[in-house]
Amino acid sequence: PGQRPPQPEPARESSPPIPTPARSAPLKPDAPKTVKSSTVVVDLNRATATELQQVKGIGKATADKIMAGRPYTAPTELVTKKVMSQKQFDKYKAQFTVTQ
Repeated sequence: PGQRPPQPEPARESSPPIPTPARSAPLKPDAPKTVKSSTVVVDLNRATATELQQVKGIGKATADKIMAGRPYTAPTELVTKKVMSQKQFDKYKAQFTVTQ
């Protein structure tokens, strides 16, 4: 009657598991890049549709509109030429440049 149930042993500290890098299949050297980057800067007057689509959020339709509105003297012309809304432009403007 006066006995206590046995107490569990305190948990022992163990080192956390070492993370291992994720493995992925190697890319073929000639494989097109399909990952859209938010750091790419494209020239609105010279970029191909594929290059324009490297800007995250720019799809084929918008890339086609950008190319149809050429030439540009400034990136802001994407709005004045009604290629995209001011809201869209504000999101992507750091990724656009224009050369003559």
